Amino acid sequence: MNDVGPLLSQAAPWIAQFNGSTMIVKFGGELLTSASRRQRLADQVAILQQCGIRPVIVHGAGKQVDEACAAKGISIQKVNGRRITDEATLGVVVETLSTLNSQLVEAFAARGVAARGMAQLEDSWPVVATKRPPVAQPDGSTVDFGLVGDVVSVAIPEGEGCIVLPCLGHDGTTWLNINADTLARSAGVALGGKTAEEASAALQGLDLQMHFAELAGAAGLLLVAIHLGRVLGDGLAIRHLGHVRVD
Repeated sequence: MNDVGPLLSQAAPWIAQFNGSTMIVKFGGELLTSASRRQRLADQVAILQQCGIRPVIVHGAGKQVDEACAAKGISIQKVNGRRITDEATLGVVVETLSTLNSQLVEAFAARGVAARGMAQLEDSWPVVATKRPPVAQPDGSTVDFGLVGDVVSVAIPEGEGCIVLPCLGHDGTTWLNINADTLARSAGVALGGKTAEEASAALQGLDLQMHFAELAGAAGLLLVAIHLGRVLGDGLAIRHLGHVRVD
């Protein structure tokens, strides 16, 4: 993996424009497969915090869940890339995400980033979800994805420090597996939104394409939504900024 530090450091003067704002950052599980990768990502989150930005991290663990299921002899079922989650699979998902979440919080702490993760937030979980109903397919059939959730609401905890959310929701009774991109988008919406017209105007006023191009090659960081006074909500950040994957 390329060294991400210098590139994001070079962009720091631009990023500092967003002092006092919140940035939603999504990490896929494939980016978190080793301690060295987690440490490098923690370095980048530390830079954001040094620029006065409050990071809210959303992370998945797809690769790790696949490996854990295979090790336990649990069948992996996916439809169009989306996991079908039965009770056995959900147990693996929760266990794997919990472990990875703790590792991320520890990596952030080692870089001086105070963070609250699953262990600190579990008693008042910020992501309310409901079980997804069967989904109609183009051929007329339906697919029941099992214990997969649709986000109802996200209540980003107030206060200082970084929030680290695994892609899980809760319906008051059980955990539900949630797509990490979907959760990142919902977190952005929860922080406030702009209309399409406001978002377009804000983006036209900043040469974001140029600035994000400065990050190209910085492996492993995916900026999903950025707070421009208010966060670009309702998926606008994803649509306008793109999934700025730097790898």
